[in-house]
Amino acid sequence: MFIKKSLNFLFIISIVFFINNNVHCAEDTAGSSFDNETNGESLEHKGSLMITTDPLDAKVYVNNELKAEKSPVELRNIPSDTYLIKIEKDGYVTVIKKAVVIENNTIQKNISLIPEKTWPFYKYDNNRTSNIPINKNIKPPFKLKFKVSCGTEIRSSPVVDRGIIYIGSNDKYFYAIEIETGKIKWKFKAENNFLGTAAVLDNVVYVGDESGFLYALSCVDGKVIWNFFTEEAISSAPVIHRTSLYISCFDSTLYSLDAQTGGLRWKYKTSGKMWGAPCIFDMGVLVGTINNDMYALREDDGSILWRFTGEGGITSTPAANDNFIFVGAQNNSVYALDVKNGNIKWSYRTSGGINSSPAIDSTNIYIGSDDNNLYSLTQNRGELKWAVSTLGNITSAPVVGGGYVYFGSWDKNLYAVEAASGGVIWNYSTDGAILSSPVLISNYLIFASTDGNVYIMEK
Repeated sequence: MFIKKSLNFLFIISIVFFINNNVHCAEDTAGSSFDNETNGESLEHKGSLMITTDPLDAKVYVNNELKAEKSPVELRNIPSDTYLIKIEKDGYVTVIKKAVVIENNTIQKNISLIPEKTWPFYKYDNNRTSNIPINKNIKPPFKLKFKVSCGTEIRSSPVVDRGIIYIGSNDKYFYAIEIETGKIKWKFKAENNFLGTAAVLDNVVYVGDESGFLYALSCVDGKVIWNFFTEEAISSAPVIHRTSLYISCFDSTLYSLDAQTGGLRWKYKTSGKMWGAPCIFDMGVLVGTINNDMYALREDDGSILWRFTGEGGITSTPAANDNFIFVGAQNNSVYALDVKNGNIKWSYRTSGGINSSPAIDSTNIYIGSDDNNLYSLTQNRGELKWAVSTLGNITSAPVVGGGYVYFGSWDKNLYAVEAASGGVIWNYSTDGAILSSPVLISNYLIFASTDGNVYIMEK
């Protein structure tokens, strides 16, 4: 059985800066090209900017000027400078990014645009940023709408699509729950418990279990479309980019599968077990191991781009932006790595091991530690802005949106703090530790607890 090939819930933007400024624009019936008038002036300190989108036919703005009603678009002989790019398409969240044109440099970017009212991946997008473009009126406090029992403790995080929450439990069942009613739409029984978080795209939900099976399930009724067997348990979350699905597991292997069929495209054996999930960045796919290593691999063939070896196991899932890879490690440290080569740009040491995964906004990083604190650090230098103390370890991956940071603690509380100051604005107490990452969607806050319940909170 086949999945709709287009996987068009992902929106990929490739931005390439060309060095050769003397090449004339070729006609392209699929898009637009613009050649700046030079009027005899030197072409030094100039470059070209090409913007393509997937799906096509998106509006492209550069420095607030509409450059194309339908992508792709190519701008040639533009000055070396920083440009503000905005992409708009009906049904998708608008993306705004900066692009730096540097003389004698070629830069390629891949940016995913998420469909509206959807939370398809662990940590929201395939760059694992946990940065949510929500209405600033959606803010704490929240009130409980439904508490849905899922058998026993829940260690995974929810994902959401078309009003349905998808989450696995340690009772060997994977659940589909209606947000508006709190009713269980369907549940699927696997060979073993679900430790990892799912991914949902194009009416298919993908999730791995502790036996090593990765399942592709129909969002309609939970029936198996395909499954793929790895050698050991899966505790991580799959990520999808274009038509490829990536999953890491305890057999020390990162797998690249055809998301439509489940067929193996390639696999890469790393130095150790992988608790954390893979992450997409501009150059390829990232994953860390408990043997202190972080790998950057090419998406097309799995060949290695670079390898970072630290001083502690990496169970944290990395987050990526244009310049840095952010990740925590068991030696109590938070690292910022150069996206180009994996070199350390800075590190910050906490007082406990880091199993939490970072959230990032435009200027800061937010991450929890086993020393019971949530930290806010500056992205460029790793300087401490603030730290918030709780009464338990913080392994939950925080989420930032609307000026607030949301996270869970082993002290059984879900917290909301001001992103600017770290001031605690609100908390909600459950009967179990909160290990999973919360979800913010529309006017709902959704999270799970080891008390076996999914909490649907409403503004």
